Amino acid sequence: MSLAPGVTGVVMVKNDAERLAKCIASLKAACDRVIVLDTGSTDKSVEVARDSGVQVMEHPWTGGFDTSLNILLDAVETEWTFRLDSDEWVVPGSEGEVRRMTQQDPRIFLMACTRRNFIDTKRYTQDHQPRLWRTAPDMRFQGVVHEQFPKHVIEAKRAAGGHVALSSVRILHVGYVGIDTKEKHRRNAELVRKELELRPGQIYYEVSLADSLHVLGDPEGTARIRALVDATVARQAPAEHDIVALPFQYEFDLVTLEDFESERVQAALDYTRKFWNDSPLPTYAAALLCRRLGRHQLALEFFQTLHQMGESKRFRPCPGFAPEVIHGLAWIGIAEMASKLGQLDLAAEFEKRIHNARRG
Repeated sequence: MSLAPGVTGVVMVKNDAERLAKCIASLKAACDRVIVLDTGSTDKSVEVARDSGVQVMEHPWTGGFDTSLNILLDAVETEWTFRLDSDEWVVPGSEGEVRRMTQQDPRIFLMACTRRNFIDTKRYTQDHQPRLWRTAPDMRFQGVVHEQFPKHVIEAKRAAGGHVALSSVRILHVGYVGIDTKEKHRRNAELVRKELELRPGQIYYEVSLADSLHVLGDPEGTARIRALVDATVARQAPAEHDIVALPFQYEFDLVTLEDFESERVQAALDYTRKFWNDSPLPTYAAALLCRRLGRHQLALEFFQTLHQMGESKRFRPCPGFAPEVIHGLAWIGIAEMASKLGQLDLAAEFEKRIHNARRG
C-alpha cells in the first residue's frame, strides 16, 4: 500500500475523557490526520473523540498494550506516525515541531521526544520516548505493558543505513498527577509478569517488575533489585539498558551504615564510578549515600562527577531524573561537602554559583 504524505497522530484511550480532549487538540495542531482507538470506555471518551471530528475506532481491550496499539497502527495511511497517550500533549505552541522534524535527514526512521512526567503540579522527571517514526509494516509494538519496538527491527534498520534521532518535540505527561500510583504499579506488575512469561530474560522488564514491586513495598522487589545490581556489577561492562540505573538508585537508598563497608556495596560504588560516570541517577544516589553515612570525600567526588555531566551536557537519559536539576543538585552537594572537608575556597565558589542562579 502506498502511503500519503504527512503525519498521522494516534492515541489509544479507555475512560480518560477529560484529558483526551486536550490530547486530541494537541494532535490536531501537530498532525495532518488523527485516529483515536477506544478499548471499552464507559465514560464519555468516545463522545469526546467523535465531537472533535477525528477518526474513531472501537475495539475491546486485548489484554496487552502491544496488541491493542498495533490494531491502531494498522489504520495509519501516511508516511509518518506520531503517538501520544491520552494523558499527554505536545508543549503548547510547539506543535509545528512534529511536521518540521519529518523534513529532516531522510535516513532517520525513528525519533525520540523529550517527555516531562509530572509527579504533581510542580515536580517532574524527564525521559526520552520514541514517538515519531516512518510508517512501516515492521514498526509494530511488542510488550504486554511498557511496549516497545522490537530490538531486532531497530538494529536491522540501522544496519541498512537508517538513523534514530532525538527530535525537538517536547511532550507533557500528567498521568501520575492526582491518582493512586500504587494501583497503577499493581496493574503494571501483573502485566510485566505476563510479558516475562511470554518472553523471559528481558532486562527492561526485569527492572520494571523490580521497580513496581519495590514501590509497593513487596520484599520480592528488594530481592530483585539486589540481584539485578549484583548481576550487573559482576559483568564489569556497561549495563545492557539505561533503565538498569534504577536498581542502583534503590540499592544505594537501602544501604545502612553496617552494610557500607561490605564487599558488595563497595563493588557497586566502584562500578558506578567506572561505568555510570555518564549517568546522573546512580551517580547522584551514590553521592547521597556517601553524604548520609558521613563519607564526605567520596560524596564530594560523586557530586563533582555529576557537575561534570552538567557542564559537558553529555550524559545518558535516566528514568526518573530531570536534566535541568543536575547543576543545582551538584552545586549544593559540592558546596556542602567542601565546607565539611575544610576546602573553603571550593565551597565559596559553588555557594556563589548557587546564589547567582537563585538571583537569576
